[in-house]
Amino acid sequence: MIQEYSIYIFYAALFIVCFFFGMLLRKLMPRKSGAAKIDETPKKSRKKSRKDTVTMAEVDAMKGYEFEHFCADLLKKNGFRKVSVTPASGDQGVDIIAVRGTARYAIQCKRYASPLGNKPVQEVYTGKAFYNCRYGVVMTNSTFTPHAKDLAKKTGVLLWDRKTIEKLMHGDRKSI
Repeated sequence: MIQEYSIYIFYAALFIVCFFFGMLLRKLMPRKSGAAKIDETPKKSRKKSRKDTVTMAEVDAMKGYEFEHFCADLLKKNGFRKVSVTPASGDQGVDIIAVRGTARYAIQCKRYASPLGNKPVQEVYTGKAFYNCRYGVVMTNSTFTPHAKDLAKKTGVLLWDRKTIEKLMHGDRKSI
């Protein structure tokens, strides 16, 4: 019975030897000049460098959860630590909790095409107390209405608009 399968065993062994020999030759052969280089950067590194070059047009096209994670990464790059995105539901109007110095920040992220009104300011003001934070922040790729600015001034909520995000993207920590 073994004799019946010996030819198959022979060809399988031959295939394995040829395969490994080919792999060995491929590693030993120098690459020809002009050959296309393969990007050997790990995927994580490529993703990270991609985020460094995000444009505001790309930010404007993000989905809500993408914008929240983008903002969290932006905060980390600008000196915040212990940055965490809250769960999608039951977050009490707060999307990110972050620490800068000794102060905790409750941050609500809003990716909108039009100016933001009072509602996000009210929500983060409440969420700030819920999460025991010193500062409440509304962070947006848009702008704020005059009423939202007035309410934020009265409640102590910080407003980080499109210009602030652009400055943070360029590493300008003084903007916050």
